[in-house]
Amino acid sequence: MRISLKSLIEAAVYLALLGWIALELLGALVGPSSFRVLEERRIDRDALRANVEALAAREAALARRAYLLNSKHVDADLLGERVRAVLGYAAEGEWVAPRADIEAALDGGAWPAAD
Repeated sequence: MRISLKSLIEAAVYLALLGWIALELLGALVGPSSFRVLEERRIDRDALRANVEALAAREAALARRAYLLNSKHVDADLLGERVRAVLGYAAEGEWVAPRADIEAALDGGAWPAAD
């Protein structure tokens, strides 16, 4: 039985192709760019996007507050609130809510019961 050079080359190419496919499959399952790693990266990306959205909302709230505190268009109620907060001033009989309680209530928490 005689094997030609052409048959040997075809077999070598076929085996090389099968080996390459096997390596690609192995890399897809356990390599640095495997499906598991890609899913972990997607989860990380989604968490970072949520953080960016939260920061953007916080920035918008701060920009609105800065706009209201601008001397060209002062909001009297907000200015009074800031003066009271900074100086600790409260009129007699006036109830003062701590900032932490207000922010907790605005974030969906329960408003603390009055003493």
